Amino acid sequence: MIFLKINAQVGVGVSATDIAPSAQLEIKSTTKGLLLPRMTHTQRDAIATPTAGLVLWCTNCGDAGELQVYNGSSWTNMTGGAVRAPTSVTIGSQVWQLKNLNVDRYRNGDPSKPLARLLSIVAILLSGIREDLFSPLV
Repeated sequence: MIFLKINAQVGVGVSATDIAPSAQLEIKSTTKGLLLPRMTHTQRDAIATPTAGLVLWCTNCGDAGELQVYNGSSWTNMTGGAVRAPTSVTIGSQVWQLKNLNVDRYRNGDPSKPLARLLSIVAILLSGIREDLFSPLV
């Protein structure tokens, strides 16, 4: 078995002799950019062991997506600040803003009627249940 290790610099759109000496990868273009991996917050969190320096575009973080980097212990935005949680959720083929799904209270702070009705039904049901039949969750 033969093992061969090659160290090389890679240039895209640049000649091999023009690659910056301190760069492992140099991309040169005046008409196109670099497209990093794009994924949702859930897909990002499913990366088992992210390496410090891993960079990606979180498509549903912040208001319109967010560029994020893993710093070795947590995901941060590109300036080192806290990442912004998703502000929307997809239900079927529709995208909903999370604030629009907060239907437990009216704008004035009163509980919504469906929630108030559900809570009253639960209270009635629980009032007739013997507590000694339930073991505490540990």
